[in-house]
Amino acid sequence: MSFKKSLLTITLSIIILISKAQIGEYKTAVGLKFYPSAVTFKQFIAEDKALEVVGYFWNGSRLTGLYEIHKPLLIDRLNWYY
Repeated sequence: MSFKKSLLTITLSIIILISKAQIGEYKTAVGLKFYPSAVTFKQFIAEDKALEVVGYFWNGSRLTGLYEIHKPLLIDRLNWYY
């Protein structure tokens, strides 16, 4: 991936994260990833824990399941996860 594409991806991700933090709490989300192409589904199972499924459709296909733990990051209502 080129530097310009990486920078654009990071910038858009930050904008989306900030806008999500301002919109409010959510329990379920559906999203798109543009590179590689993917569809995501996230469901919170506790206040700080979520399950996410990512279906990739680039050079074949694969399905990935994630267990995520969300924690606050610097400003109110903006989280990071591992």
